[in-house]
Amino acid sequence: MKQKNYYNYKNDVFVIFGGAKDIGMCIAKSFFDSGAKVIVVDIEPIESEFFFFYQADLTNESDVKKLVEKILLKYKKIDVLINNVRGKRFKSDDALDFSLDVWMNSLSTILGGSYIVAKYFIPVMIKQKKGVILNLASISGNLIGDEDISYHVAKAGLIQFTKYISTKYGKFNIRANCISPGFIVKDQNLERFNNKENDDYKKTALLSHPLRRIGVVDDVAKAALFLCSDDASFITGQDFIVDGGLTNNDPWALANNIRNYLNNPNKERVYDSK
Repeated sequence: MKQKNYYNYKNDVFVIFGGAKDIGMCIAKSFFDSGAKVIVVDIEPIESEFFFFYQADLTNESDVKKLVEKILLKYKKIDVLINNVRGKRFKSDDALDFSLDVWMNSLSTILGGSYIVAKYFIPVMIKQKKGVILNLASISGNLIGDEDISYHVAKAGLIQFTKYISTKYGKFNIRANCISPGFIVKDQNLERFNNKENDDYKKTALLSHPLRRIGVVDDVAKAALFLCSDDASFITGQDFIVDGGLTNNDPWALANNIRNYLNNPNKERVYDSK
C-alpha cells in the first residue's frame, strides 16, 4: 500500500540497513515516495527501480567502512541512518539449552552490527553537525517471551544503545530514537492470517489489541516518516512502541476477554486487519 505523502525529504540522503524486505522495504519505499535519495544495504541482494542498493554485512567492519566511503564519494553526506538489523530467532523455551554460539548469534548480529554501523556513521554526522539515527528494536526488548531469550536481550540492548547515542552525541545535533514494533503481520502473511481456518487465532490476536486490529508494515513506516522529520526535532532517546496498545493490557483483563470470546464468539466484535 502506497503511503500518503505528508513529508518532503527531497535531496536528503537515507541509508537503510535491512531494507531488502518486509518492514525495511516498506520504510525504504515510503522515504523514496517522499523524495529522499534512498540507499538500501542488505546482505540479501535485490533489484529495485526505487533506490540504490549495496550488498554488505553490517557485522563485517571492513564492509561497513568501505560502504561509508562509497556513499560519501557519491552523495557527499548522510542525513539519516535507519538500522533495521535482523537476527535469527531460535526456538527454545529454556535459555540454558542454548549453545554459546546460538546465544551469541543475536547479540553479535543485533548489538555487534549496530555498534559497527554507529562507529562509522556517527563521525560523518558529527562532521556535518547534524543527523538522525533510527533503530528498529521490538516490544521483545521490553517483554519476556517463551522462546529465544537471546533475541529479547539483544533488542533490549539496542534500545539502551540508542539512548546512549542520543545522550552522548546530541550536542552535535544528532538525534537517535527507536521504533519497537509489536504484532506486525507482514504483507505476504496477511492472506494466511485472514484465512477462515485461522479464525480463532486471528480473533484472539485481535482481542489482544485495544484497537481490535493487528499491525501491518505501513504502521511502522508511518512512525519512521514522522521520527525522521523536522516535526520530531525535539524528540530523541525515545523508544516508540508501535503495537496498537498491545503492551498496555492488564493481563488479567486480557485473559478474561479472551475467555469470554471463546465462551461466546459472537458477543465481542472484532475487526479485520487493514
